[in-house]
Amino acid sequence: SFGKALIGSLLFSRWLRKHRANESMVGVVLPASVGGALVNVGILLAGKVPVNLNFTAGPEAMTAAIQQCGIDTILTSRAFLSKAQIEETSRMVFVEEIRKSFSSGEKVLATLTAFLIPGRYLERHYIKNQKPDSLATVIFSSGSTGTPKGVMLSHHNIISNIESVCQVIPFTSSDRIMGVLPFFHSFGFSISLWLPLVAGFGAVYHPNPMDAKTIGDTVEKYQATLLISTPTFYAGYMRRCSREQFSSLRYAIAGAEKLRGLPRTVRNRSARGLRLHGTRPRGFRESSGRNRRRRKAGRQQTRDGRPSDSRRRSKDH
Repeated sequence: SFGKALIGSLLFSRWLRKHRANESMVGVVLPASVGGALVNVGILLAGKVPVNLNFTAGPEAMTAAIQQCGIDTILTSRAFLSKAQIEETSRMVFVEEIRKSFSSGEKVLATLTAFLIPGRYLERHYIKNQKPDSLATVIFSSGSTGTPKGVMLSHHNIISNIESVCQVIPFTSSDRIMGVLPFFHSFGFSISLWLPLVAGFGAVYHPNPMDAKTIGDTVEKYQATLLISTPTFYAGYMRRCSREQFSSLRYAIAGAEKLRGLPRTVRNRSARGLRLHGTRPRGFRESSGRNRRRRKAGRQQTRDGRPSDSRRRSKDH
């Protein structure tokens, strides 16, 4: 629930304020997960900037990102390091140990703060120094063309992207996103992490975007309505997931690669009117047949480039 999420984030925030008071940026090496989301929110509530490190890019790329941001502390998990086969370093602090350090008094205080303190007070106390143009995160490139380059994103950048999505998709509190992209990915950070928190709907996470079978089972179990991934990952889902598993999805958003033949494949696997959105400038967007006909009619023009007679008449009236 949102209340439990706030409690967890407040606990991490207080730990950071107490033990890492002088650090402005905190590294994060965690997969798409509830724990990863709470850590990111907690870092921002502590007045610091979360930097989700690309753990798939290799140790050299991670080291370059750490040096560019001047990171001294990296929050991670022993269990995740073991599964991902990532070597432990002296900068790493483990969320399992941080959770064990929370006293009963701290948990009670965080619970009372979350449920009894007005939101305006929380804003003044925890984000009083944050402005729209303040730095919200740094997203690093993969480093495929050299040293990874950090892109500094402000709160305004993130919120603008979220508002753009909300203008296209009418979300409700009954929606639920299936988050599979890691938070070091721009989609993962902006949409999988922050969109449900800002728009007010639920989120379900799975740490491995290539685990098609489990993702299909999770979408079906929790009746997810929104899925965001890349065309390569979608191709795997289409091969290994059934039509029934994706029957609850209302929207599938793909990006970061060319779509190729993906839209038709996803639409055929959908058990109802699934909307497909491509996020690249030349990407693909599909909606219902009625909406497609309306858009086609709206774009109808004469050969000389002027609006058709039907459109001129509608504007005159």
